[in-house]
Amino acid sequence: MEQAPAAPLPRKRVDQPRVEPATIEDLPALTELVMELFAHSGDFSPDRTTQERGLQLILEQPSRGRIFVLRTDHRIIGMVNLLFTASTLAPETVNEIVSAVGSIPLTQDDPLARRVQAAMLLVICCPEYLVQR
Repeated sequence: MEQAPAAPLPRKRVDQPRVEPATIEDLPALTELVMELFAHSGDFSPDRTTQERGLQLILEQPSRGRIFVLRTDHRIIGMVNLLFTASTLAPETVNEIVSAVGSIPLTQDDPLARRVQAAMLLVICCPEYLVQR
């Protein structure tokens, strides 16, 4: 019995935008995107080094959050930052909260409840949160 010829494989369109997880190699482009965003806001003057450090912390420690990029074959054209921590807290404060919450032992009764409660309490009691409220 003769088989029908196989259908040709679809070709990848050149420069077609795609969503991918960001990598540490994307850090300069991500920092530039953040600086562009803040340039459009007249009431905030960002520090490039601080912004880059915050992005680097997220990329190096996925427990903090995830960054996804919209890229073509040639450049990053957009990004989405999914944070698991409050984005307006200083990196040092976030580090302290993550460390404190991570030190709480998990129990059989409520494996995460105590950690969630502690995280919420630490965030709402920290000076940066109180100032923003």
